[in-house]
Amino acid sequence: MLEGTSDDIRLKLTPLNDKALSYIEKLPTLFMSELYSRDNVEYITLRLGVISNLRTVNKNVEFDFRITHSQDDVVVINKELYQTALELGAYGLKRTHWGIKARDLNQTLALLNITTRSTPLPPTEALPDEVDNYPIIDNVQSFMARVLEQDHEEDAEIFYRGHSDVSYELAPSVFRKNKKVTSSICTVNQI
Repeated sequence: MLEGTSDDIRLKLTPLNDKALSYIEKLPTLFMSELYSRDNVEYITLRLGVISNLRTVNKNVEFDFRITHSQDDVVVINKELYQTALELGAYGLKRTHWGIKARDLNQTLALLNITTRSTPLPPTEALPDEVDNYPIIDNVQSFMARVLEQDHEEDAEIFYRGHSDVSYELAPSVFRKNKKVTSSICTVNQI
């Protein structure tokens, strides 16, 4: 989701928890199409709006949005200016991405000579100052110490599971779908 976001901003919004999602909802939002051509002229379609109800569902970020301003067929004369002003990189006008920028959207649109409304967008809130610092556990002793110091109900059992890669499904192997197996049989022998 934060592909077009600088590392310093990404670190302040990671992990993508309720606090980070709440901050993102307060930002003015620019929706912009990829670059398209018609009659040898290059254009973008531009929308301004707000996003709300950000939530994570099965590793995806879902949200609702409301468009407050639409502008079709914005002529792009200077692609480099767009790439610089919107921090898009060399291919940013030719692909879709989501990025959070530490820039005032009103000033950015003015730099691009895009007039959108009589009332300016609200200023961007400052990024949260704090960064969630998670402990680095690099050996079994540190892991056990961390596990044993956690508070839990006396009659509860606690199970821990981890992965070496955040993209792996967090599910026991018995619940994972094996694409190679079309059916499985489980037998239980009672003695």
